[in-house]
Amino acid sequence: MESKDQLNFATLIPEVVSKFANHKALGFVDEEMMTYAEMGKKISAVKAFLEALEIKQGDKVVIYSQNMPNWGIVYFALQCLGIVVVPVLPDFNPFELENVLKHSESKAIFISQSLEYKMAELKNDIPEIIIRIDNFEVIKSNRKKRLFLMKMYKAIPFIFPGLTNWLFCFILRVLPAIRKV
Repeated sequence: MESKDQLNFATLIPEVVSKFANHKALGFVDEEMMTYAEMGKKISAVKAFLEALEIKQGDKVVIYSQNMPNWGIVYFALQCLGIVVVPVLPDFNPFELENVLKHSESKAIFISQSLEYKMAELKNDIPEIIIRIDNFEVIKSNRKKRLFLMKMYKAIPFIFPGLTNWLFCFILRVLPAIRKV
């Protein structure tokens, strides 16, 4: 972190991940902690996931979840991409949540499974993309074409360990361009 010119998450996260790669970063109490290197890989995966969903810099995304490691991973990924984070307390009732969603004009929401029942009570202003933060499952999306690719993205680490981000980005960016030719 020699240069102080670019002090933002996009520049700081990779430096911190590299510097403290083998140190403990995040985890639940009484469970094995993930290292900074593991956290960095998950942040990169979420960034690719967000790009696949066409969530981009300047968009607003709600995080509505209890405290968990994925909360931090999602927050850092959103910040690295320049996406506006709208954190919402898990204590908010459906009316309060709906009010935040309406006024924030959020494009997407990351929600923990234990709070999904509150989303079911909403009448209006539901974001076009709903993602379960516990496992990054897309619950709702108007981008049907990309859902299959996102499901494949989850399978890639098991099929081809180590090829996740670059392969997924290749599929999403290059193949549609080839089809146009």
